[in-house]
Amino acid sequence: MTKKFCKNMGFTLIELMIVVAIIGILAAIAIPNFMRYQLKSKTTEAKENLGGIKTGQETFYGDRDYYADIKAAPTDAPPGTIKQSWVKVDAATDCGKAPPCAASFENINFRPSGDVYYIYE
Repeated sequence: MTKKFCKNMGFTLIELMIVVAIIGILAAIAIPNFMRYQLKSKTTEAKENLGGIKTGQETFYGDRDYYADIKAAPTDAPPGTIKQSWVKVDAATDCGKAPPCAASFENINFRPSGDVYYIYE
C-alpha cells in the first residue's frame, strides 16, 4: 500500500489572514470591555468604603457632636494599579467630647473587607 501525497495540504495565506483578522476583531471588542469592567470594580470599592467611612463618621458625630479628624492613611504604599493591604493604625485613642482628637479609623469602627486600591484619609 502506498501513501498518496497531496499538494494541497495545509492552509493558504488567505485562510490564515482571515483567521488573524477575526482574532483581531474579537480582541478589539474584548479589551475595552475588560478595561471597563476593571474600572467599574475599582470604582465600586471606593464607593463602598466611602459609604462605610460616612456611616462611621455619622455615628461618631452622634456620640460626640463633632466629626473625627483622621489624618492617617492606613496603607503601606501610595495608590496605584495593584491592591494594597490595609494596615491597622495605632493609637485608637479615646476621643472624648472635646473636638481636638487624633482619631483613627478604629475610632469610627471602619475597616475594609479586604485589600484596597485607594488611600482613604
